[in-house]
Amino acid sequence: MSEPELVEIDEAIERWSDIKLADGAQVRVKMSVLSVYRLPGKYDAAGNQAYHVNWVPTMGVLVPPPRPAG
Repeated sequence: MSEPELVEIDEAIERWSDIKLADGAQVRVKMSVLSVYRLPGKYDAAGNQAYHVNWVPTMGVLVPPPRPAG
């Protein structure tokens, strides 16, 4: 079996997902891709080339939950 091959990333558009929580907080999250490797000789059930993606989650708090009175 061949070694995974690093594939250069030409462009990445990382979109945020804005989420409202039941406690009143609002957060946004996205997945940032660090690197992508092609897995030679590996394919999914539909015949598409398999890749391994190294990613990291990113999160930001837009609105913190209200503080309890007291």
